[in-house]
Amino acid sequence: MFPLAMTGDCCCFATSYSLCEAGQKVSLLDEGCHQHVLDNCSPPIEISEWHAARRDCGSVYQLTVSLMAEDDRVLEKFDSGSMREEQWTGGAWSQVKHVFRNYPPGVRYVQFMHSGKDTQFWAGHYGQKMQGATVRFYEAEAE
Repeated sequence: MFPLAMTGDCCCFATSYSLCEAGQKVSLLDEGCHQHVLDNCSPPIEISEWHAARRDCGSVYQLTVSLMAEDDRVLEKFDSGSMREEQWTGGAWSQVKHVFRNYPPGVRYVQFMHSGKDTQFWAGHYGQKMQGATVRFYEAEAE
């Protein structure tokens, strides 16, 4: 699978010399998932995103995704940790992926937060690039 930028169909979020963050909170009920299914079946939820550094400038990237209750309590959390690419070693797109399984009842939202910056402190958008953030459901696996 290739990132969207390689197909020419999309743009990406490019970071700069100070920490740049972006996020989105997705209502699972609004997107068509029934609360009975979420609470009783806990279908696997896969999250993923593509990211890349520029070859000529080092940068850092981090992805944090939370499964949240109706009252915004965090019930489960994934954190990629800070991923650093040094100058002259970047350029290739990489995908971060995680599957939430067996999460507790009450999940209603997925909150997606990504951040990055360059490590050279260059003026402009020389930090990490991010694109293709995805949330997918899978049928609950047979016991």
